[in-house]
Amino acid sequence: MSDYFQRKTRDNGEGFYAFADDRPDWVYDAVMEAHDGEFPDDWRFDICDSLFGEIDENTDEDDLHELIDGLVDVYNSDRLKWLADDQSRTAYCDEALREFGGDSKDILEMIGYGQYLCISQMAHIIFQAIKDNVEEDEEDEDEEG
Repeated sequence: MSDYFQRKTRDNGEGFYAFADDRPDWVYDAVMEAHDGEFPDDWRFDICDSLFGEIDENTDEDDLHELIDGLVDVYNSDRLKWLADDQSRTAYCDEALREFGGDSKDILEMIGYGQYLCISQMAHIIFQAIKDNVEEDEEDEDEEG
């Protein structure tokens, strides 16, 4: 399903993801919903591409935790860049502080937890979109068959 995206290069040589021309409308809708009100963003497109590459009709919702955890940035500079790219992302960190507790005084760890919550929200949107699309395809095949 990651064929729904293509890697392009900006004039400055920086790579980015964009929608493939033949992507279905439901993919566009899911990715835009996964942006959670943010403008189109390279980080979000990259995460969506990874999610579409890993989630399929056989994926169980319980399997998402490991996938999400593997997408959280491990380098502090990447975590700080993620937070700096959109100031509204502090809300994810605030929610993480409430959900996971404030025992850790390490702000970079809390940014990681915030990023985990952000990716989790995105993963559940993509998971549901894939599940709904597979169910619609199966219903269409039943009607045709």
